[in-house]
Amino acid sequence: MPKLRKGLLAALLAAFLMVVSAGPVLAGPSNTDRQLEAVQSQVRILRKQERKSQTVINFWNHRGSWALYLQHGKCWQVKVVKHRNICKFARRSLTFHTSRVRKVSNRLKRLTAPKLEIGNLSHWICIHRGEGAWNANTGNGYYGGLQMDYSFMSAYGPKVLGFSTKEAMFAKRSTAEQWTPKEQMAVAEYARASGRGYRPWPNTARECGLL
Repeated sequence: MPKLRKGLLAALLAAFLMVVSAGPVLAGPSNTDRQLEAVQSQVRILRKQERKSQTVINFWNHRGSWALYLQHGKCWQVKVVKHRNICKFARRSLTFHTSRVRKVSNRLKRLTAPKLEIGNLSHWICIHRGEGAWNANTGNGYYGGLQMDYSFMSAYGPKVLGFSTKEAMFAKRSTAEQWTPKEQMAVAEYARASGRGYRPWPNTARECGLL
């Protein structure tokens, strides 16, 4: 019996040493990593669907005799039965893929839009109350609910809204009164964190106790 106990103790000790020597177990991917991977996978699938549908749309619109459905107001006006069937199929196909391109495009915009993080939200709400409506454009050179001027928007807007240049931003999104309130506050917070602080809003920021 003593020999059996010694053997058992030796086996347990060996197992313990193996576990210790193996080092820490590597952690798996975090929830954030998994969520990011899931979003990227969805984007890949949606882009593939978008390309396929656009290819079908281009086919029906630009392939001569296959575009018979464009030559008649209704498919019953096509005399040849074979062509009439092509007309019906083409219209159903075009309707489906046009609708899918629109839905996929909207979904891609939501998935790939920059994620806006707004710090000091209550501060910006307070400043906004003293500045004006979110869609304000009174012709005084200041825009939106935080009254941003052109130079301010040019300096901080492109980075936050996901544009490489100010020209691209203004061409696509216009000035701040056309942005969402969340986008306006995100741009302002980015400027504050970049060193501007609340100084661009001297009066309202002082009223809010921020200066």
